[in-house]
Amino acid sequence: MCIRDSIIAGKAVVPEFIQKEANGGQIAAEALDILKSDRYKQIKYELSAISAKLGNPGAAARAAKIAHAML
Repeated sequence: MCIRDSIIAGKAVVPEFIQKEANGGQIAAEALDILKSDRYKQIKYELSAISAKLGNPGAAARAAKIAHAML
């Protein structure tokens, strides 16, 4: 997950590990916690909602076509 996804969702959906927090132990512990709980289903649901908000792939090409049509 990246900052963009947090902004689109309006909240943190999955944890972000930055610099010293990004170590194998921290990441493995969080992954196990997610997989052993209902958090996995919630995260999957939230990420699907983000994907729906973003729409289909190819946004840059569509935007370019619109801009070209405006010329």
